Amino acid sequence: MRISSSTILLGAALGVSAHPSRHAAHQAAHKRDFVVANKPTTTIIEYVTAAAVAAESSTTAAAVAATSAASSDDDDDDDSSEYVEFCGGSTSKRATLAEIAYKGNTGTDDDYGCNMMVVSSSIADQYEYTATFKNDVAKSQACVCFNKIGPDGGINGFFSGNEAISFTLPASGTKVVAFEANSQGGCVCTVGDTVATTDIGQFAGTWLEFDMANSSNDDWSGADASCLVSSIYPKLEAIIPPLKVCGSGTCSTILSGGDGTNAYLKGMEAADGVGLNLAAGKVRLTITVGEFSA
Repeated sequence: MRISSSTILLGAALGVSAHPSRHAAHQAAHKRDFVVANKPTTTIIEYVTAAAVAAESSTTAAAVAATSAASSDDDDDDDSSEYVEFCGGSTSKRATLAEIAYKGNTGTDDDYGCNMMVVSSSIADQYEYTATFKNDVAKSQACVCFNKIGPDGGINGFFSGNEAISFTLPASGTKVVAFEANSQGGCVCTVGDTVATTDIGQFAGTWLEFDMANSSNDDWSGADASCLVSSIYPKLEAIIPPLKVCGSGTCSTILSGGDGTNAYLKGMEAADGVGLNLAAGKVRLTITVGEFSA
């Protein structure tokens, strides 16, 4: 466990711009304000967290296992080719509104991460909230999607081993991920067989950050592209890969090397209102992922 499970939230909710990467600082008592940016009218919330990040030394190329590369669209054996209910139709134990606002939807008590799954493009329209990943290079990419809140209840879902799902994005191909309402987290891909991490095991690269139908924000949704994690590591900052997420006519873009528009770039941890703000209703995100090029 990278971040102490004694994390305490004093505010009502964390939105898509409450970047998980900001919780990974080497500080014992860390206090900051976060902004929920999924709606034009923002809400400032305050939290206090006791964070104890394990001081492990490993290479920045440490990675998580991913499935072997596939050569065509929708050809992984674990893709859902017919409509399947999230979490097998099960529901979590009833929680207070404050707990829901803090934790969001991470699956069920006995099936963490079942709030998201890879589905066939032929049945994607049967789901309310989807993200279609398009590979912009002729090489397969390893991908993971994660909840903001990890399986132990800490704000650590974005560390290796805590991901909800993993999949292979075929060379020049596509994959569709469906999400259940009130899910908050991110996805990241890396060219090759494994997803790159930082030296403390946090997912690196360029993130898609998402917030699907946040129940604490009138069911508004949000998304953005973010390279905040990689930008604080010199070796990773030099090879930031491109990513663009679009939905409802708006895009958030990070270019190869870390520049971009309407996205979270280096030094923007405190920025508000960046990315896509989507009114309640179906969400159809399109994410184009590429490879770093000088």
